[in-house]
Amino acid sequence: MQTLGFLLLMFLGGIAVAVQPSINGRLAQKIGAVETATISFAIGTLALLVVALGVDRGRIRGLAEARTWELTGGFSSPSS
Repeated sequence: MQTLGFLLLMFLGGIAVAVQPSINGRLAQKIGAVETATISFAIGTLALLVVALGVDRGRIRGLAEARTWELTGGFSSPSS
């Protein structure tokens, strides 16, 4: 049963990857490319936060112990 769940997740992920450019393109026509990228990253960030909190392996609590410079890696992620 677990294998079927993983196959379903892969299938849905493939659909999401296929339709995301069309959805973002339509939104960009209405609000602009930079604004669309901002919305896309914000929603993706919220979704990832929900997953990270749901998995909760205790590692997210270590964020408070991270040094400031260790948190700056996110500045390069939109360009990579």
